[in-house]
Amino acid sequence: MDDPADKKKSKARFYLPAAAVATGALGASLAWRRLLRRGLPSRYEQVALPVLGHSVEILRDSWGVPHIYAHSARDLFFAQGFVHAQDRLFQMDVLRRVGEGRISEIVGQAGLVTDRVARFYGWSKAVQAQVDGADSLVRECMSAYSAGVNTYINSQPLPAEFSLLRYKPEPWGLAETAAIGAVLSWGLSVNWETELMRMVLLEALGPEKAFDFTPLAGDQYATIIADTGVDERFARELIDAYRKAMVSFPLKAVAAVEGGGSNNWVVNGKHTASGRPILANDPHLPPTYPALWYENHLIGGGYDVTGFTM
Repeated sequence: MDDPADKKKSKARFYLPAAAVATGALGASLAWRRLLRRGLPSRYEQVALPVLGHSVEILRDSWGVPHIYAHSARDLFFAQGFVHAQDRLFQMDVLRRVGEGRISEIVGQAGLVTDRVARFYGWSKAVQAQVDGADSLVRECMSAYSAGVNTYINSQPLPAEFSLLRYKPEPWGLAETAAIGAVLSWGLSVNWETELMRMVLLEALGPEKAFDFTPLAGDQYATIIADTGVDERFARELIDAYRKAMVSFPLKAVAAVEGGGSNNWVVNGKHTASGRPILANDPHLPPTYPALWYENHLIGGGYDVTGFTM
């Protein structure tokens, strides 16, 4: 007959490892949750930032949308940079790296195609041109915004993605903001491939026959013969790079969407519940997660605006 004591020992030997595994899984789950949530902003926290001229109040509504109240424009845009970094720092860093052609530094070989395209097209030159051409007011606002982003990077817990990829974001500046603008501008350049293909047709067929292959062209349309700086070989290289980028690019061209192009309109106050007019917009952009847009409310320094920022 089986000894009951042996059965108890066997059960004990089974329960102890099972309990250890369950405890370890629970601990890992709690640690993972803490890692993912450590960068989330507190709705009631007071943060002392000596770089501010005056105190700034940031109120988040039930949807998490920040409403920023500041005394000066500098403090206002500083706070905006801070809250952008609170909620979107990893997204911001990825987009600026795309614009700089440096995404492969954090994701490896998977980012090489995107980096080659950014460098082949010379986005860095376009970015620098934007920075150099900014007037004093724009530079002042962008500098304050950058200071807010950097203050967050240097003083607050970073989002979990940086721990998982084992790197720290580099300091933010005017060029980083302009780099994101370059990425968006490229994403909205819906006729890139069409223009380059016309260049190839022009070289291969001549102006008259190439004109026949342009279905939307009318007799009165002005035509522009490409200058000698672009030839068929170079156009084909651009097309090839463009198509490779379309496979993995995070902001694919809107041309890929049927009926690409944004709409906007105004609804008369006679047709709204509030009696006030509504300015509406339907941006035809590919859906991304997180979204490109960030809802924000800014009050102070002569500003009282609410809507979507980038």
